Amino acid sequence: MAFRILASIILLSTSLSASAYYIWGTGEDSCSEYIGAIAEYRHRGNPSDHRAHVNWIKGFITGINWAKDSDVAKDLDEEAVANWVDRYCRDNLSSTVAEAASELVTASILISLAVTALVAISIEATVPSRISIGQSTRKPTGVTCS
Repeated sequence: MAFRILASIILLSTSLSASAYYIWGTGEDSCSEYIGAIAEYRHRGNPSDHRAHVNWIKGFITGINWAKDSDVAKDLDEEAVANWVDRYCRDNLSSTVAEAASELVTASILISLAVTALVAISIEATVPSRISIGQSTRKPTGVTCS
């Protein structure tokens, strides 16, 4: 069972990042533009571009949740999402905000699956594969045999 779960994680990780889709809005912006918007926000206190990027990412995640009837990234708050994308974009300046959001969703799903796999492996390791039930030689009272 654990092997099947781990195989599913590997297959899912390769299939999610290979998707192609049309990008609209600030998701088209490069990660370097995203980082620039963060610098503008921190330097001048103007959150408009940065807020637009974060809202686009939240909409992207919401769209995936709607399309897949799922709850991707449900345990993340807005700050955690922004921090994750910030780190991704600093390491991948030529990527787009959409690619960063896609990687966040993939990472969130993989973490969720990995936790599920670890729980399954833990349960599998603690539950005996065969339980022996001893036979009683004592007859139950009040029961007649014919």
